[in-house]
Amino acid sequence: MDTELIFEIRVFFLCGLCGIACAVVYDLLRIIRRVFNTGSKMTFFMDIIFWIMCTILTFGMVFYANYGQIRWYEGVGLVLGASVYFLSASKMVTDGGVLFLKFVISLLKNILKVVIFPFAVIFKGLSKFFRKYYIKIRKKNSKK
Repeated sequence: MDTELIFEIRVFFLCGLCGIACAVVYDLLRIIRRVFNTGSKMTFFMDIIFWIMCTILTFGMVFYANYGQIRWYEGVGLVLGASVYFLSASKMVTDGGVLFLKFVISLLKNILKVVIFPFAVIFKGLSKFFRKYYIKIRKKNSKK
């Protein structure tokens, strides 16, 4: 095989991997949106960040793999890589990521409850004590 053809095949596959990487980043954003119910303004901001990241990643890959020369098959590789990922693993990654993130959040909430509980008991006891003391002082001041 011609070395130029091998080089172009290598660039094509690297573009496919870059497309997969961009699709995975998009799925991470989808997981965050589903777990935290982001509003339209936050979604817009996250989309802008996503496109900036994908642009930097793609141009970095083109400069690394093809010395900055943009060819038509690079775009095909990007689209094909992202399409293969979205059609094969995207749903599994997104659903698994949502379940995992919800589990981690639930675990952190439970740990936080255990850590805060002693302080809440102390605060509740102190507030009852000071409330009784405050009521006694008010009664004395109202009599005067």
